[in-house]
Amino acid sequence: MITIENVTVRDGDTLRLDDVSMTLEKGVFAALVGESGSGKSTLLRVLSGFLPFAKGKVSVAGISLAAGATPEATKVALRRACVLVLQDANLFPHLDVTTNVTLALRHVCGLGAQEAEARAHATLDRLGLAPKRTAMPESLSGGQAQRVALARALVLKPKVLLLDEPTSALDPKRKVEIAAIFREQAEAGTTVIAVTHDEGLSNAAHARYTMAAGKLTDA
Repeated sequence: MITIENVTVRDGDTLRLDDVSMTLEKGVFAALVGESGSGKSTLLRVLSGFLPFAKGKVSVAGISLAAGATPEATKVALRRACVLVLQDANLFPHLDVTTNVTLALRHVCGLGAQEAEARAHATLDRLGLAPKRTAMPESLSGGQAQRVALARALVLKPKVLLLDEPTSALDPKRKVEIAAIFREQAEAGTTVIAVTHDEGLSNAAHARYTMAAGKLTDA
Protein backbone atom coordinates (compact mmCIF):
# COMPACT_ATOMS: atom_id res chain seq x y z
CA MET A 1 0.00 0.00 0.00
CA ILE A 2 2.94 2.34 0.72
CA THR A 3 6.39 2.13 -0.84
CA ILE A 4 9.13 4.67 -0.19
CA GLU A 5 12.42 4.28 -2.05
CA ASN A 6 15.52 6.30 -1.15
CA VAL A 7 13.61 9.54 -0.49
CA THR A 8 15.57 12.66 0.38
CA VAL A 9 14.17 16.03 1.47
CA ARG A 10 16.42 19.06 1.81
CA ASP A 11 15.73 22.38 3.50
CA GLY A 12 18.67 24.49 2.41
CA ASP A 13 21.74 22.68 3.71
CA THR A 14 19.68 20.58 6.14
CA LEU A 15 18.61 17.02 5.32
CA ARG A 16 15.06 16.57 6.64
CA LEU A 17 14.86 13.06 5.19
CA ASP A 18 18.05 11.21 4.39
CA ASP A 19 17.68 8.33 1.90
CA VAL A 20 14.53 6.93 3.58
CA SER A 21 13.04 3.63 2.41
CA MET A 22 10.02 1.77 3.80
CA THR A 23 7.29 -0.61 2.66
CA LEU A 24 3.93 -1.06 4.38
CA GLU A 25 1.33 -3.58 3.28
CA LYS A 26 -2.41 -3.01 3.26
CA GLY A 27 -3.98 -3.22 6.71
CA VAL A 28 -0.88 -2.42 8.77
CA PHE A 29 -0.96 0.03 11.68
CA ALA A 30 2.52 1.50 12.05
CA ALA A 31 3.83 3.86 14.71
CA LEU A 32 6.54 6.37 13.80
CA VAL A 33 8.54 7.49 16.82
CA GLY A 34 11.61 9.60 17.50
CA GLU A 35 12.69 12.95 18.87
CA SER A 36 11.11 16.20 17.71
CA GLY A 37 12.77 17.42 14.52
CA SER A 38 13.86 13.93 13.46
CA GLY A 39 11.78 13.98 10.25
CA LYS A 40 8.58 12.18 11.28
CA SER A 41 6.11 14.89 10.27
CA THR A 42 8.15 15.62 7.15
CA LEU A 43 7.64 12.02 6.05
CA LEU A 44 3.86 12.29 6.51
CA ARG A 45 3.78 15.42 4.39
CA VAL A 46 5.72 13.68 1.63
CA LEU A 47 3.32 10.74 1.65
CA SER A 48 0.28 13.01 1.50
CA GLY A 49 1.67 14.98 -1.45
CA PHE A 50 2.02 18.26 0.43
CA LEU A 51 5.82 18.33 0.39
CA PRO A 52 8.03 17.71 -2.66
CA PHE A 53 11.19 15.66 -2.29
CA ALA A 54 14.58 15.99 -3.94
CA LYS A 55 15.34 12.35 -4.69
CA GLY A 56 13.66 8.95 -4.67
CA LYS A 57 10.24 7.46 -5.45
CA VAL A 58 6.99 7.09 -3.50
CA SER A 59 3.86 5.03 -4.14
CA VAL A 60 0.74 5.45 -1.99
CA ALA A 61 -2.40 3.39 -2.70
CA GLY A 62 -1.20 2.79 -6.26
CA ILE A 63 -0.47 6.49 -6.90
CA SER A 64 3.12 7.27 -7.86
CA LEU A 65 5.03 10.36 -6.77
CA ALA A 66 8.37 11.35 -8.23
CA ALA A 67 11.01 13.83 -7.13
CA GLY A 68 10.15 17.47 -7.81
CA ALA A 69 6.77 19.14 -8.18
CA THR A 70 3.69 16.89 -8.11
CA PRO A 71 1.07 17.45 -10.84
CA GLU A 72 -2.24 18.79 -9.52
CA ALA A 73 -4.19 15.81 -10.89
CA THR A 74 -1.94 13.47 -8.91
CA LYS A 75 -2.47 15.51 -5.75
CA VAL A 76 -6.24 15.32 -6.17
CA ALA A 77 -6.17 11.55 -6.68
CA LEU A 78 -3.85 11.09 -3.71
CA ARG A 79 -6.01 13.14 -1.35
CA ARG A 80 -9.04 11.00 -2.20
CA ALA A 81 -7.14 7.86 -1.19
CA CYS A 82 -4.93 9.22 1.60
CA VAL A 83 -5.97 11.50 4.47
CA LEU A 84 -3.56 13.43 6.71
CA VAL A 85 -4.76 14.46 10.19
CA LEU A 86 -2.58 17.15 11.75
CA GLN A 87 -2.09 17.77 15.46
CA ASP A 88 -3.98 21.06 15.15
CA ALA A 89 -7.64 20.17 14.53
CA ASN A 90 -8.17 23.04 12.05
CA LEU A 91 -11.96 22.93 12.38
CA PHE A 92 -14.07 25.57 10.64
CA PRO A 93 -15.03 27.85 13.56
CA HIS A 94 -18.36 28.97 12.04
CA LEU A 95 -19.65 25.41 11.46
CA ASP A 96 -20.95 23.00 14.08
CA VAL A 97 -19.32 19.62 14.68
CA THR A 98 -21.58 17.60 12.36
CA THR A 99 -21.19 20.09 9.51
CA ASN A 100 -17.40 20.08 9.93
CA VAL A 101 -17.43 16.29 9.60
CA THR A 102 -19.87 16.10 6.67
CA LEU A 103 -18.37 18.90 4.57
CA ALA A 104 -15.94 16.76 2.56
CA LEU A 105 -18.44 13.91 2.32
CA ARG A 106 -20.94 16.17 0.60
CA HIS A 107 -18.71 18.39 -1.51
CA VAL A 108 -15.86 16.01 -2.39
CA CYS A 109 -17.42 12.54 -2.18
CA GLY A 110 -20.83 13.63 -3.43
CA LEU A 111 -22.94 12.07 -0.67
CA GLY A 112 -26.42 13.40 -0.02
CA ALA A 113 -27.08 15.31 3.18
CA GLN A 114 -28.93 12.47 4.91
CA GLU A 115 -26.34 9.80 4.14
CA ALA A 116 -23.45 12.10 5.06
CA GLU A 117 -25.07 13.04 8.36
CA ALA A 118 -25.80 9.41 9.24
CA ARG A 119 -22.17 8.44 8.59
CA ALA A 120 -20.91 11.44 10.57
CA HIS A 121 -23.13 10.70 13.55
CA ALA A 122 -22.09 7.03 13.64
CA THR A 123 -18.43 8.01 13.64
CA LEU A 124 -18.84 10.77 16.23
CA ASP A 125 -20.72 8.35 18.48
CA ARG A 126 -17.92 5.81 18.08
CA LEU A 127 -15.43 8.44 19.24
CA GLY A 128 -17.49 9.36 22.30
CA LEU A 129 -18.74 12.63 20.80
CA ALA A 130 -22.49 11.99 20.54
CA PRO A 131 -23.32 14.87 22.93
CA LYS A 132 -21.23 17.24 20.78
CA ARG A 133 -22.93 16.71 17.41
CA THR A 134 -24.34 20.25 17.32
CA ALA A 135 -21.61 21.96 19.35
CA MET A 136 -19.52 24.78 17.90
CA PRO A 137 -15.73 24.31 17.82
CA GLU A 138 -15.12 27.13 20.34
CA SER A 139 -16.96 25.11 23.00
CA LEU A 140 -14.82 22.00 22.58
CA SER A 141 -11.86 20.98 24.71
CA GLY A 142 -8.56 20.26 22.96
CA GLY A 143 -9.17 16.52 23.16
CA GLN A 144 -12.71 16.84 21.79
CA ALA A 145 -11.53 18.97 18.87
CA GLN A 146 -8.82 16.42 18.14
CA ARG A 147 -11.42 13.64 18.00
CA VAL A 148 -13.67 15.69 15.70
CA ALA A 149 -10.73 16.09 13.32
CA LEU A 150 -10.21 12.33 13.47
CA ALA A 151 -13.91 11.74 12.78
CA ARG A 152 -13.66 14.02 9.75
CA ALA A 153 -10.92 11.73 8.39
CA LEU A 154 -12.51 8.39 9.30
CA VAL A 155 -15.84 9.15 7.58
CA LEU A 156 -13.97 9.40 4.27
CA LYS A 157 -12.94 5.73 4.57
CA PRO A 158 -9.44 6.37 3.21
CA LYS A 159 -7.13 3.64 2.00
CA VAL A 160 -4.28 5.31 3.90
CA LEU A 161 -4.63 7.28 7.14
CA LEU A 162 -1.71 9.48 8.24
CA LEU A 163 -1.81 10.86 11.78
CA ASP A 164 0.42 13.45 13.43
CA GLU A 165 0.31 13.06 17.23
CA PRO A 166 -3.36 11.91 17.21
CA THR A 167 -3.57 11.37 20.99
CA SER A 168 -1.58 14.37 22.22
CA ALA A 169 -4.61 16.13 23.78
CA LEU A 170 -6.41 13.02 25.07
CA ASP A 171 -6.71 11.62 28.57
CA PRO A 172 -5.37 8.09 29.26
CA LYS A 173 -8.76 6.37 28.84
CA ARG A 174 -9.39 8.01 25.46
CA LYS A 175 -5.86 7.17 24.31
CA VAL A 176 -6.57 3.46 24.82
CA GLU A 177 -9.90 3.74 22.97
CA ILE A 178 -8.35 5.58 20.03
CA ALA A 179 -5.50 3.06 19.77
CA ALA A 180 -8.11 0.30 19.53
CA ILE A 181 -9.91 2.19 16.76
CA PHE A 182 -6.70 2.47 14.75
CA ARG A 183 -6.18 -1.27 15.02
CA GLU A 184 -9.79 -1.84 13.91
CA GLN A 185 -9.24 0.44 10.93
CA ALA A 186 -6.16 -1.53 9.97
CA GLU A 187 -7.96 -4.84 10.34
CA ALA A 188 -10.65 -3.47 7.99
CA GLY A 189 -7.97 -2.81 5.38
CA THR A 190 -6.78 0.76 6.01
CA THR A 191 -3.04 1.33 6.25
CA VAL A 192 -2.38 3.61 9.22
CA ILE A 193 0.78 5.54 10.12
CA ALA A 194 0.78 7.47 13.39
CA VAL A 195 3.55 9.85 14.39
CA THR A 196 3.52 9.69 18.16
CA HIS A 197 5.34 10.23 21.45
CA ASP A 198 2.64 8.16 23.18
CA GLU A 199 4.23 4.89 24.30
CA GLY A 200 0.86 3.19 24.68
CA LEU A 201 -0.12 4.03 21.11
CA SER A 202 3.19 2.85 19.68
CA ASN A 203 2.90 -0.39 21.64
CA ALA A 204 -0.57 -0.97 20.17
CA ALA A 205 0.75 -0.72 16.58
CA HIS A 206 1.60 -3.73 14.43
CA ALA A 207 4.96 -2.20 13.51
CA ARG A 208 7.18 0.49 15.02
CA TYR A 209 9.66 2.65 13.13
CA THR A 210 12.14 5.09 14.66
CA MET A 211 13.43 8.24 13.00
CA ALA A 212 16.63 10.03 13.99
CA ALA A 213 18.29 12.85 12.05
CA GLY A 214 16.18 12.11 8.98
CA LYS A 215 17.01 8.41 8.89
CA LEU A 216 14.51 5.58 9.43
CA THR A 217 14.96 2.29 11.23
CA ASP A 218 12.50 -0.42 12.28
CA ALA A 219 13.02 -0.81 16.02
